[in-house]
Amino acid sequence: MAKFSKQPNTFTRKSQILSGGKGILKTDGKAIIISFLAAIIAVVIIGAIANTETFASTKLNVDNQSQITGTGVTDLEGKVATGFSAFNATNNITVPTTNYSIGTGVTDGLPTAQIDTANAGVNFSGYLWNVTYDYEPLGYVSDGASRTILALVVLFGALAILVTVVVILIKNGTLGNLMGRG
Repeated sequence: MAKFSKQPNTFTRKSQILSGGKGILKTDGKAIIISFLAAIIAVVIIGAIANTETFASTKLNVDNQSQITGTGVTDLEGKVATGFSAFNATNNITVPTTNYSIGTGVTDGLPTAQIDTANAGVNFSGYLWNVTYDYEPLGYVSDGASRTILALVVLFGALAILVTVVVILIKNGTLGNLMGRG
């Protein structure tokens, strides 16, 4: 094994470097490295959770989607459509709700919002419609309490990162020595 120095408090073997030895890795350096790695891992996990939380709690909008009528049931975006309105694309006349029905069906094993235009009246059947609606994407959490809990998971995850870093610095670093807990 290579020797680095004969001075006191220095590493004499490579294994001392890896195990913490008597040098800086035993105190602040070790604490900073562990804190940094813990923070990176936690930020990646919290980022993924935050992205999922945003997607799971945000309704999306479709504006002026073209829809051919008189063909029966057609799938729409998302699993539930709300605030639905339809206009005849050729003359921009509002289509009465008696000419279509909005429901939820199953397509490829997934819940899907659907429009049924088979009963469209003579004045609206076979024409191109422009439809506008809000929808809940697949994965949307429809219960308000559950959406609140999702937001709290991200908040408590961020607090857990902070507590972990502080505890590591107290246990392994100079901060613990200053507090008399090292």
